Amino acid sequence: MGPIVLGGALQTALRSDNVRAAQGMRDLASLRGFLTGPAITPADGCALGAAVLLSLFTCIRCWVSSASAAAWLLFGLAILNEVHDQGAAAPGERGGVA
Repeated sequence: MGPIVLGGALQTALRSDNVRAAQGMRDLASLRGFLTGPAITPADGCALGAAVLLSLFTCIRCWVSSASAAAWLLFGLAILNEVHDQGAAAPGERGGVA
């Protein structure tokens, strides 16, 4: 379906009566839509791209802050575990070592 075939179909549709010409244009538009598939126009793409980037940066900040909080929590629990093990060990023994 090169430009020669589509151009010929367009000329044929325009030479005939108005109803047939309109049907031919609708057929060509349907064929073009089928071949190219659903697409986002550039004007819509710019706004959508900005929204995607904004949500991506927002989600990354939320993820980093929650990951940092979890890391600090685990670090604090590890320190408390070591302090607890050291206090519970008999004198002369190191906690956690068999």
